[in-house]
Amino acid sequence: LHYAVVKETPHNQAATTGVNYQRKGDMEAEMQTIAEHLQEKWEFEDVLLIRRLGCLKTGEIISLIAAASPNSADVFAACQHGISHLKKIATFCKTEIGVP
Repeated sequence: LHYAVVKETPHNQAATTGVNYQRKGDMEAEMQTIAEHLQEKWEFEDVLLIRRLGCLKTGEIISLIAAASPNSADVFAACQHGISHLKKIATFCKTEIGVP
């Protein structure tokens, strides 16, 4: 299991209170392709990919990947690989929300 959260703004950048994620295409198909790729590369029983949309505040979960397998090395590798692909999904856009 691995999840990504909205991170605080680095000190050298303008402060943000969150991020707004919006769909701009067939996100489900893109996520299904990622899941199929993971299942081809590693042996596990099942995989779950979640990518949230809308306004998310600092600290809230953006995405989650979970995999089930008796082989922990496969699960960890699949989760690491999957989260790197979730970060690159082209079918959504990200807008940072600034401090009012």
